[in-house]
Amino acid sequence: MFRELGLQNSGVVDSNSAIEIGKLSGADYTLVGSVITAEVIPFDNIFYQGYKGKVAFEMHLVDNKTGMVLYSDVISDTESQMYTPGVSVNERNLISGASKNAAEKVLEKMNELTPLTGTVLTVDHNEDLVYFDLGYENGVQKGDIYTIYKEGTPIIHPRTKEILGIKENVLGTIKVTDVKSNYAIGEIKKEKSTFKVGDKIKRGE
Repeated sequence: MFRELGLQNSGVVDSNSAIEIGKLSGADYTLVGSVITAEVIPFDNIFYQGYKGKVAFEMHLVDNKTGMVLYSDVISDTESQMYTPGVSVNERNLISGASKNAAEKVLEKMNELTPLTGTVLTVDHNEDLVYFDLGYENGVQKGDIYTIYKEGTPIIHPRTKEILGIKENVLGTIKVTDVKSNYAIGEIKKEKSTFKVGDKIKRGE
């Protein structure tokens, strides 16, 4: 894993292209990568026989404002199919499943680095539902877990007086049940403190 190591000058990522993408699209970050491995291999151990789809790819998350690589790593995962007499191996499904598993790892890492955030629009406590201003255009999917929180006091460096961040007071979590183009609806899973319109929301727990 590399973090801010100047990979923009190595030929892996073009800094000027990333900055231009940011200007044209309004996106803060660009995710780029390449496939290293995509194969199906048989396996045979004491208990099981079958086939395993394996996918690995190199990914780089680039800051479109500076062209700097924020995160770089090789992500891999697998999907297995047990051997069944008379049933042929479905290589497409194995590769697709392995790719989906690897993509979920990428999403988790992106959430750590640049969590998707929005605002609560409506809270329906009769139906235990929360409406918020992020939709499928932002990458929201059914089944996603989101945390609702309030922003607290700034975190200030004692010497430089630089604001390093803002404390977050977690109120609870919801699970997305319906997604529209520019908003989504989630079912309340946990509510430590009452959710209100204007509260902040971010992907992940």
